[in-house]
Amino acid sequence: FAPVLKSGGAPRPWEVALLYNTDDRAARHAIRLFAGEGFTVGDNEPYSGRDLNATMDRHAEAAGIPYLAIEVRQDQI
Repeated sequence: FAPVLKSGGAPRPWEVALLYNTDDRAARHAIRLFAGEGFTVGDNEPYSGRDLNATMDRHAEAAGIPYLAIEVRQDQI
């Protein structure tokens, strides 16, 4: 994701975003791990796994498998 939403927008402070829909088991562990390494972590920020969830719902949540999606801010790559 971009460090700033649109030209002149507010900076996005998160370096890593962890996304999930309703099952947050994997995300809770990952948030602690990334934060423990000094990263500013977005918990379903700047995007929400509740909105972008087709693959997670179909392949993980439907089967009861813990999951998460990871996004990295562009200037961190």
